[in-house]
This record gives sequence, structure tokens and C-alpha cells, in this order.
Amino acid sequence: MVGDSFSTFDPDRETDGVLSDIHSSRIALVLKHWLSLRKGSRLPASVDIDPSAIKSALPHVMITGISYDPFRVLYRLVGTEIVRWARFDFTNRYADELIFQDDGRDWSDYYRAVVEARRPAFGVTDWAEPDGPPYWAEFLICPLSDNGETINRCVAVEDYKIMNVLEVEAREPVTERKREQAPSDESRTRQALSTEDKRDAGSNADPVLG
Repeated sequence: MVGDSFSTFDPDRETDGVLSDIHSSRIALVLKHWLSLRKGSRLPASVDIDPSAIKSALPHVMITGISYDPFRVLYRLVGTEIVRWARFDFTNRYADELIFQDDGRDWSDYYRAVVEARRPAFGVTDWAEPDGPPYWAEFLICPLSDNGETINRCVAVEDYKIMNVLEVEAREPVTERKREQAPSDESRTRQALSTEDKRDAGSNADPVLG
């Protein structure tokens, strides 16, 4: 890890400053769409997200489910461009099961910060491969609540920039902490945003609200 920056922000007072810091047009598009769906302090619901309104960003979008007691983050949908960079489709896996190659952190901590603040968060992280040039990623996480109170989903978006020539295929893949891994982007996103959770959680899995 070379360096990183991550913080939640007040969407009523700090959005202009955050938008000025965002380089990715895809991330700006998702943030503006999320902001347009807010009703005062009430968070958007999953069904409010319109995949057609953020179509150009969909390959970079993730939909996550939030469960409690214990707090866990389930990747319900992982965009195709994120899969390409990770070299592993971690759809329907929990964040605490995966080791990402930036610094091995548990990304549940980012989502916990969003849930506790009930605000979106923007971050920039950059890191270097052992045998290659560095690259960086911008990312945004926005909370969703289907009942207006409990945050049970998040919509997130990541965008990447190589600081120098680096083949994605040469990167180390995402690995698993516990065990070893087509519809259109729009239809997959709509399914992941559905308020009915059709995933067979199994007897040992945590329930995902919503």
C-alpha cells in the first residue's frame, strides 16, 4: 500500500467538494444518481436505484447486503470490470472471507463506517505490485435502506487508473480467507437490488436484511 484516503461526508454540505475531488466520471454519475433519490434525510431504497440511469458505470458497480449481529458485508453483485481487475468473481461472498491484494484489509470496515455515519463515503487507494508499477482506485459507497431506518444494502462503485503500463492479467488474484471460485449488467443489477433476497443462505450463513 502506497497511501490511501477514505472518509464519509455530509451529502447536504460537502458534496460539491467531494465531486471536485472525484476524477472518475462513473463515480460522479453514481453519486449524483444517489443524491437525486434522497428525500430529505431519508436514504434511498434499493428499488429506487435505476440501473438504466447509471448504465455506463454498471461494469464498475457493486451491490452489497448488510447483515448484523455480527456485522457482515455480502457482495450480492460484482460488476464485470471489477471482476476483471480482481481476476475472481466474488459475487455472493462475504467481505471478511476475501483477501485483496492492496494490503489484505477487511473491507467490512469501510462499510461499517458508512453504516454508522448513515452517510456516503469516498476514498482513494493506491498501491504497487511487487514487480510492477503502481496504480490507484477511486471508490464510493452509498447506503440504502428499504424501510427508511435500517441500512440493509449499499451501492458501491470503483474505478481504476494505471500509473504506468501494467497488464491486468499479470496481477495477483483475490484469494479467499476460508475457501476457494450471462445476464446483462443492467438485469444483474436489477436482480441484486430486488428487495426479495433469493439467495439460499444455508444453515451457517448470516441472514441478510431486506
